[in-house]
Amino acid sequence: MDELLRNPYDFVPFEGSPRHDFKANGQHATTEGLTGEIACELTVLTPLFVGTGQRIEQGRQALFHPAVVRDEPYIPAKSLKGMVRSVVETASNSCMGALSEEYPRIRILGTRRVPPGYSPCTSVRGLCLACAMFGMVEAGDGTGEESKVALAGRVWLSDAHLSSGRSGKFQEVELPGRFNKREGTIAPIGSPKPAHETFYFSENGQCLGRKFYYRTRLWSDTLRRYQTAYRQAFGEDYRMIVLETVPVGATFAFKARFLSLSEGELDHLLYGLCLEDGMCHHLGYGKPFGLGSVKIEAKSVRVLRSESESKGPALYLYYDLTQSGPEAFQIWDTLDREGYEVRVWDRGQPAQQVHQKLADILKWPRDEVFFYPDFTWFRHTEGSGNITLAEYQQGVRSKPITTSPRPPRGPTPTGPRPPRETAPSPSDRRRGRVQRFDPDSSYGFIEVPGQQRGLFVHINNVRGKVRLRPGQEVEYSIGSGPKGDQAVDVQPL
Repeated sequence: MDELLRNPYDFVPFEGSPRHDFKANGQHATTEGLTGEIACELTVLTPLFVGTGQRIEQGRQALFHPAVVRDEPYIPAKSLKGMVRSVVETASNSCMGALSEEYPRIRILGTRRVPPGYSPCTSVRGLCLACAMFGMVEAGDGTGEESKVALAGRVWLSDAHLSSGRSGKFQEVELPGRFNKREGTIAPIGSPKPAHETFYFSENGQCLGRKFYYRTRLWSDTLRRYQTAYRQAFGEDYRMIVLETVPVGATFAFKARFLSLSEGELDHLLYGLCLEDGMCHHLGYGKPFGLGSVKIEAKSVRVLRSESESKGPALYLYYDLTQSGPEAFQIWDTLDREGYEVRVWDRGQPAQQVHQKLADILKWPRDEVFFYPDFTWFRHTEGSGNITLAEYQQGVRSKPITTSPRPPRGPTPTGPRPPRETAPSPSDRRRGRVQRFDPDSSYGFIEVPGQQRGLFVHINNVRGKVRLRPGQEVEYSIGSGPKGDQAVDVQPL
């Protein structure tokens, strides 16, 4: 592995305290604001795979099938909505609406890992802009599901259906995988997880920001490096993950419908869809390898003109955005591309810093190979556990391990020498059952009688570094960790 290759993901920093001054009035279908639809075209820039979770294992490989309708690939609205919303949340300084699977340690350890104000909105009486646009569910009063209030969004995206490209033809792309002996299945090779805290969290324990993957045109070069490196690392356990992807150049059509949006909200919707020149979206599976880069273009807009504006029956005004000239931008200048890009980020220096970082990660085109630091680097490199993501991205690949000076021999100035620490004796060993264990994060908890929360255990303190299972019996000793007692020298039974 080239030591200077950057990690494929990075974080857009938080801007500061987000606004939560949007209130739901319970009347979504009002005549105020802008109501209509945007016709969009999505172009595939690098092979795209949006799957269904179905796969077929054939010998030394696993074949993953894409989402299809009548043998034609399509992109579910849910996938499009998540992609667009993540950009709107960043551009509007909104909450982290869905602490996704990328943040299991945040979920387990609580929202204290998220800066104040960025946890998901919990009340319709104080919403961020993104939740006000896309909807949310209240936290409830703890009495059950019926106590929760769901706020419907005012933005809906349709499924995206193939509009051009080779009908029914897919491009097979091979990703590196590994045979999971415990489960007997083939699993994709993952990335550094939040358990490696310096890649996800700051010194004060809070997450670094919003996670995005770099875009690159060199996806095939990137995959060859991964295939070579992991084939050597895993030997007989190496397997192939075969994706049936939509090839480069294919286009999809979909619509974004909106109801009663303010001009500022429509600005953010357009930005979430179209971004800027020199930027593109990421969608689907294989983002670390450069797959799933797509570009969205708004082709036309229909906006409802109310009866009061038209002095007659309400009607839709149609605007063709493929045409140049003033005729294409008659809706209060809202559809002026340069106008909405400026307005979205026009709120001071902190927002400009966020904009600059987002533009760098989403840059397109880019010709650069990115590569995860593999497990051998974490295991064998001096000080790897202390290297921050920012240092790694700047080329730092080793760091001296700093240790406190050893105390002088003999009596200390304040009294006799303290007792020497000794290794746990057999009588110090305890037995217990695994309460829960997150295989992605490589840590969990062991049941402790009388305590609701168990004793923390990390895979590095498990003999053989094997993953534990809930309910599994283990023998262990108690040692000191960065945040208190933890299980050490754990022996699965």
